[in-house]
Amino acid sequence: MKPGVRTRAAAARALMDVTENGAWSNRVAEVLVEEMPQREKAKTLRLFMDAVRFRRRLDRAIDSVITRPLDDADPEIRACLRIGAVDLLLHRTPSFAAISTAVEATRELDVGHASSFVNAALRKLDERGEPALEGEARYEQWGVEDHVFGIVAELLGEDAAAAFFEACIEPPSVSCFVASNSDTPLSFVPHDSIKGAGHLEHPSDADPPYIMDAASVAVGRVVGAKPGDTVLDIAAAPGGKTLVIADMMQGEGLLVAADRHWNRLVRAARRWDDLSLSVGIVQADGLASPFRPGSFDVVLLDAPCSGLGTLRRRPEIKDRVSTKNIASLAEIQGDLLAAALPLVRPGGRLVYSVCTLTKQETIDRVEMYDAAPPEGLPGEILGKGLLLAPHLTGTDGMFISVITP
Repeated sequence: MKPGVRTRAAAARALMDVTENGAWSNRVAEVLVEEMPQREKAKTLRLFMDAVRFRRRLDRAIDSVITRPLDDADPEIRACLRIGAVDLLLHRTPSFAAISTAVEATRELDVGHASSFVNAALRKLDERGEPALEGEARYEQWGVEDHVFGIVAELLGEDAAAAFFEACIEPPSVSCFVASNSDTPLSFVPHDSIKGAGHLEHPSDADPPYIMDAASVAVGRVVGAKPGDTVLDIAAAPGGKTLVIADMMQGEGLLVAADRHWNRLVRAARRWDDLSLSVGIVQADGLASPFRPGSFDVVLLDAPCSGLGTLRRRPEIKDRVSTKNIASLAEIQGDLLAAALPLVRPGGRLVYSVCTLTKQETIDRVEMYDAAPPEGLPGEILGKGLLLAPHLTGTDGMFISVITP
């Protein structure tokens, strides 16, 4: 198989994992990179992620040159057309190469009977170009529906919401955390104001100690754990923030990582062991904690949320969020907070964080408490919390609030 065809076929299969099977693009990308030959990894990943990121815009363009709705076509045909459209409209690949490789990819995906249809559709798209945007063009440009834009605008205002979505169409850098006992990669560029966080200028130079966005590192820093403290991370998996806390404690005191998912905890523990960090793990549901009241100096509740702050890394999340889902998550967050607060000793604190930008899950969730934004971090104060976001801090979106029981 020609390398160009293999690249397009692999990107199309990965795209179907997201659009048809409900997989998360960041997880699919990890597998995709492992399976592809080194020289083809970057191109394959870029085709795949841009197809996810701009799917609505691509579908609009494809629908303008075919006679039946794209949604009526087989998933494999849709995927090949979308990858071809990425080549033509976004990557400006020469027409012959873009169209011929997409056509050949249909045969690799066992839909060779549709090769003529794909060929004709992409040729028309090449001739006509992308149709002019109508109405609220920004929604088309970002692939965001009105109700999703409105959810974020309710928290930030329309101008800031526009800046957020604009920033989210740019691929994120390879961010990582460097623990105090780890070697620093040669191409590591530290974050301006979040200790231990940064990105790799040349990701292929060396494997980073721990892939983690700077916003997650910031949450760990806000916990402010010191050697000798007793600390609970109440929804710890996959364990990145726990790692930051453990690094601050330097092996002194008690750090407990709890989560209802035992297998995820065990996987996280292996990473902590690799860095010689001391963490106790407990399988526990945050709504039915086995710990006694007043047991901890600090409790971290990085609560399950709608995840809109990770839009750069998981662009499909904008197609999966709903007001009903947000309301349900906000209720769970409230219950988790109510269960977690009694675990904090008098004079201690609870750190609440969510990687999202909805009013219900952020400022509304902490309004009833004696809470305040953390100090010493970049970002924008919103109510009783602090927001980090790609348009503000170059990080994922993260809301952090410090609650005093």
